[in-house]
Amino acid sequence: MKKVTKKKNPEEALIRRYGTDARFVKFEMHVTAGELTEFFGKRCEDFEPLCLCCQNWVLWNRTGRAEFTLDRERLVKLLRDEENDLSRILARLPISKT
Repeated sequence: MKKVTKKKNPEEALIRRYGTDARFVKFEMHVTAGELTEFFGKRCEDFEPLCLCCQNWVLWNRTGRAEFTLDRERLVKLLRDEENDLSRILARLPISKT
């Protein structure tokens, strides 16, 4: 009897390795209040702990940063695009290995 091998899914391997949904990358970056408003909207009247807008305004008040989630596949395409300056900019940034 022929042994049937399951096709390997690279996403499943990443999820097992890192313990998260590896299709997405979360990162924080410094933004101005205007940029934060543009990306997430004005401050909510009432704070809701699960509201993405509220969470980012709290983070911005403490650190001047906002948290973004990017589709990993889209990020990889941006990094490989030679006509995009993003890959050259990131190559010059100090990246933490922790």
